[in-house]
Amino acid sequence: MRVVLSIREGRLSSAALLRRLGNESKRNRIYQAYRELGRVMRTIVLLRFPSRNPSCASRSRR
Repeated sequence: MRVVLSIREGRLSSAALLRRLGNESKRNRIYQAYRELGRVMRTIVLLRFPSRNPSCASRSRR
């Protein structure tokens, strides 16, 4: 949340954020947090997909 606010207020450019995430990203706490957030979002999308498309759900149960 702080990163988004910093970008909106102009205190942090998106280019600077990408540079920061690219440097030593394995140890970067922001990188790790966004990676985990991405995993959560991907899981939610995958869980919702069969419920939105019944024909797909029926194919996967066969």
